[in-house]
Amino acid sequence: MISIYTIAYNEELMIAYFIDWYRYRFPDCRITVFDNESTDRTKEIAESKGCKVITYCTNGKMSETMLREIKNSCWKHCDTNWALVVDVDELVDVNWVDLKLEQRKGTTIIDFQYWTVVNKTGATRLEDMNYGVHHKRLTAKRCLFNPRAIREINYEIGAHVAHPVGHIQLSQRKYKFFHYKMLSLEWLLSRFAEYRGRLTEESIKNKWGLQYSRSRVRTWWHWKRRCWQAKQFK
Repeated sequence: MISIYTIAYNEELMIAYFIDWYRYRFPDCRITVFDNESTDRTKEIAESKGCKVITYCTNGKMSETMLREIKNSCWKHCDTNWALVVDVDELVDVNWVDLKLEQRKGTTIIDFQYWTVVNKTGATRLEDMNYGVHHKRLTAKRCLFNPRAIREINYEIGAHVAHPVGHIQLSQRKYKFFHYKMLSLEWLLSRFAEYRGRLTEESIKNKWGLQYSRSRVRTWWHWKRRCWQAKQFK
């Protein structure tokens, strides 16, 4: 069995797809959503689909230090063979058969190849988005691991870098890690503007979340570049 933990703020567009994605791959999974006082239907949707929702407050700001604290500790008391710690827009292409096989091999951390999903064709449904950019030099997050073997995961800010402590054995196979970041240009511009307004003084001082401070023109060029680079992955 696997325990899944995610952090959400106004993820009404993604949350149902996120839950269905993992329930299809892990029918008996337990999903816990740490909701940062969403103002949309995120909490309602998650609860209606049987998830445990824990609300936490950051006074309307996006606290990177609290995000790191939650990700480093939320899985500590789970009693399952595997723990998955991801954002709502992060979907890993692994299923229970894969994890059974990896467990028999002695794997304690699943390794991934990182993909940014790009809505290159203008698809209206998330399940129809099948183009992405494979970042060969970018290490995907150490987000899926055996909590009985890993004592500490020690994520840095953003969770892209981790310093796990315990018995560490990476999977030989690299599974796909999909980041559903670029659902449309309009969505990206709106999301960046919303997150820019939620940056804390600490984040601004430490230059965390700099991508949210891009101008509209730079964001447009970023979107266009990713569309040019995107290849069909399914």
